[in-house]
Amino acid sequence: MVRNLTVGAILVALTGFVLLIFGAPTYFWPSLYDVSPALSGSGPKVLAVFDAANQEIGIFQIAFGIVWLSVSLIPFRRGERWAWYTIAIAGIGLYGADFGQELMALGRSDEFAPYAGVPSNFYFEVPLLILWVIGILLPLKQVFKR
Repeated sequence: MVRNLTVGAILVALTGFVLLIFGAPTYFWPSLYDVSPALSGSGPKVLAVFDAANQEIGIFQIAFGIVWLSVSLIPFRRGERWAWYTIAIAGIGLYGADFGQELMALGRSDEFAPYAGVPSNFYFEVPLLILWVIGILLPLKQVFKR
């Protein structure tokens, strides 16, 4: 039974670790992501705004990843109920925002999409979503054992 808590915590922590790792390049190298050709000729001030937005996303990913790792590796692994709710609600918000962004991008044309050159993260997010769901469902019986 403790094994389910440990395996669940490792699966959930893995998603936080990936978020932390992919947030660092977004923060430290914001111009890594190409903007669409329609915006590339707009001037350096417009491109600076997109770099600043990328840095904001990167710092959010780093901070969220650190908090996610902290909660998943210590209290979630102990089977504390508040940690399970925290990881579950934060995951719903995180993956809901990610998939909402992907769905919104499907309706745009390349001319108006600011990040038209960046490939979709949809196929990368689905395995993380599956790991997160398995990670919160495995210790369900131990967390709510009354």
